[in-house]
Amino acid sequence: MKEFLSGSGEAQGAYSWQHLTFVTTLMVIMVLAAIFLGKRYKNQEYKAKNRVMIWAAILIDGFELAKIIIGCSLEGSIEPLRRMLPLFLCSIQLIAIPLAAFSKGKLKNASLDFVLIFGILGAVMGTYGAAQNYSAYPVLSWPNIVSGITHSISGFASLYILFSGMASMKKGNILICLGILTSFCVLAYVANVTLDYNYMFLMRGDGTPYDIFFNLVNGHPVFYPLIVVGLFFVYILAFYAIYGLIAGKKKRTAKAEDAPTCTPVAAVAVAEAEDNATKDEGKEDAFLSTLSEQEKEQFLQLLSKDLDVQLPEYEIGGENKLFFRQIFVKLGSLRDEIPDGLMEKIYQFTIRQ
Repeated sequence: MKEFLSGSGEAQGAYSWQHLTFVTTLMVIMVLAAIFLGKRYKNQEYKAKNRVMIWAAILIDGFELAKIIIGCSLEGSIEPLRRMLPLFLCSIQLIAIPLAAFSKGKLKNASLDFVLIFGILGAVMGTYGAAQNYSAYPVLSWPNIVSGITHSISGFASLYILFSGMASMKKGNILICLGILTSFCVLAYVANVTLDYNYMFLMRGDGTPYDIFFNLVNGHPVFYPLIVVGLFFVYILAFYAIYGLIAGKKKRTAKAEDAPTCTPVAAVAVAEAEDNATKDEGKEDAFLSTLSEQEKEQFLQLLSKDLDVQLPEYEIGGENKLFFRQIFVKLGSLRDEIPDGLMEKIYQFTIRQ
């Protein structure tokens, strides 16, 4: 048992068939679980979606905590803590996933984006790219099993956020996302200086592609870490840009498919319904009165669509409190169905009620 827990047996070696079989099995399970649960909860209330993230946070930190406790027990000291702080690029998710699960508001949205952006990258780097671990420990040893599980949870969370529709990937999240990364990098740099370590590869390349930049600036203590952080920034911005292009293309395609039904008749129908409600009830529709003609048309088309989610009937001129409560909790699932301008007005109207 001690040999299993310490990983002191004979290592099969990096990229051996045992290494590749083990991590590929983990990746297949990770992807299938993310697709299954993402699709299952996509049209559920946000609270139900978030429960999966809460469990992911508990599991990833639980396994890591168990690894630290066992590591310290085997060595009889707290020395292993020095090399187990969650300040590696792939272990940032030990903090980012709980942040995404338990925080609220803009910080939650940006944290979800952060997990989406770095989760799958960390999963691949921490399994297929973990040559050092699989050269040092047997594949089926406690250190490698726990590492494989935690990195797989990281990748699962990333893909689950994508498939469940929890990601917002709005421009307003970018600065917060960059701030989260910068905070980690500052903490990593302080830890490196204090503990003589190399978290986030901010001190040297250690056989990674960062060696190119380390050699380029002759290991300059300021320029090299700034280059590393700059590369992280470029990756985040590129991810947002590519995601935005894909999402924009998808929206344009959807609008083009809906174009034949987008006629002035819809606007006329809204206007007539409003007029009738005003005559019958003596008041205008509180929500529709906040919309432009184009947005009214978009809203009517939304009501007439065969959506994946069930919404209460909207009564023009009525209070519609139940309708707005339901559509509010399902905005994430309807993101691709509602133009940004209309979505913002639905959001603002709902929170004022």
